[in-house]
Amino acid sequence: MTLLVARSGSLRTPLANIFSTTLLVVVLLLGNEPVALAGGGRPPAGGSGIPWGRDYGEALKKAKAAKTPVLIDFWAEWCHYCHELDRTTYADARVLGLALNFVPVTVDTEGKAKDRALADRYDVRELPTILVVTPEGRSVLRVEGFQAADPFVATLEKARVAADELMSLEARLAANPKDAQGLASLGFHLFGQSDPEGSLELLSQAVPLDGQSPADDRKRTRLVVAILEARKKRFEKAEAAFSDARSLAPVGHLAPRLLLDLENAFLTGRKIQEAQRVLDETLSCCADSPQAAEARDLIATARAAKK
Repeated sequence: MTLLVARSGSLRTPLANIFSTTLLVVVLLLGNEPVALAGGGRPPAGGSGIPWGRDYGEALKKAKAAKTPVLIDFWAEWCHYCHELDRTTYADARVLGLALNFVPVTVDTEGKAKDRALADRYDVRELPTILVVTPEGRSVLRVEGFQAADPFVATLEKARVAADELMSLEARLAANPKDAQGLASLGFHLFGQSDPEGSLELLSQAVPLDGQSPADDRKRTRLVVAILEARKKRFEKAEAAFSDARSLAPVGHLAPRLLLDLENAFLTGRKIQEAQRVLDETLSCCADSPQAAEARDLIATARAAKK
């Protein structure tokens, strides 16, 4: 399953830079009434435009009943381009029509505690961020930054197709929880969608069940497990998964991009010897790849810093 992330140039604001941006909310007290100067709040639920709900849990319930994906809009009052979406993209007739294929819900990243927790869960680091998720809450597609109406129409069309595919896969696993290829496919998708916990859970379930799967798929499963375990600083488990991947016949042919990710995860944990073993594997199977040169530089930098 393909990683679906849409980025929109500089038309977004990293959450880490809230206090350094000129898009901060400025609130003046006039009598007893607070007045926000950043855009006046979102359109009310049920008003003109997309009929945004305000409760994520309720949106999931509606989505499960209707077997429909959820469209989540993460915003904050200070976010200029969030208000631009309301004014332009979300008011477009084509977008309004396509939005009927989703359960829409808007989440204030500086609102209630449960909404802030939801932004953390989905690793929202910049605004606006728009997510499409299945009724089970699994990420299908992510848009980071402002999108004008024309590209957003294409985004929604793509999202609906991808959501149907993912929902079908979820139904397949509900019918057979030991479907190794289904577990791996969904795990790979979540890995690409920045859901490490969900990905690791599914891929770890796939490992003892995938004896009949193609060798390359089995290698990839173990390599991604190794990356995720290393990122969690569980280095012994990461090393075991990597060794398992290397041992599968035919030996070699591990993806250089994933090997680079694993080497970087080990180096982040200052595990230079483990990272060296990953580099050796990269040079053995993929010495001419662009990732091999980058992998050499990473090791050299780490060794120089240790001196």
